[in-house]
Amino acid sequence: MFNLGKWPLVPGSINTTPSPSIDYRSSDAAVNTVVLTTEPTQTLAKDTELYVDASKDDSNAMVTIQFNGGPGTGLVEDNQVTLTRSDGTVAEGKLNFNQRLSEVQLQGTRGTDRIQVVITLYSGESKTIVDKLLPYRTYH
Repeated sequence: MFNLGKWPLVPGSINTTPSPSIDYRSSDAAVNTVVLTTEPTQTLAKDTELYVDASKDDSNAMVTIQFNGGPGTGLVEDNQVTLTRSDGTVAEGKLNFNQRLSEVQLQGTRGTDRIQVVITLYSGESKTIVDKLLPYRTYH
């Protein structure tokens, strides 16, 4: 006999109740509920540059972060791509710095989102190489 009701919580256990799903492409999704600001990025030394581009699709708010190579590729031990959405939620991913044209796609919002790419070098040093705000749509 199976009990399909709520599982009893055991002290020290983690409640794994799924959180409600949010459709960030929906026109009624919460946007710009937090104030997002950027911080200065750090430059890499000459001949150790990395080329990373971040963009947001105007139709579905998908944020694409692409690694386009660079002479500093072999110096990167690890990386963290962080998307802070306009409603305060966070999505994370990683780029593959061993593969040129590696990309990560994270679902953004119909507001202004913040994208950050932080690398960790084999020397142990961490550097923020991308930190920018991505508006949903810009009109010229």
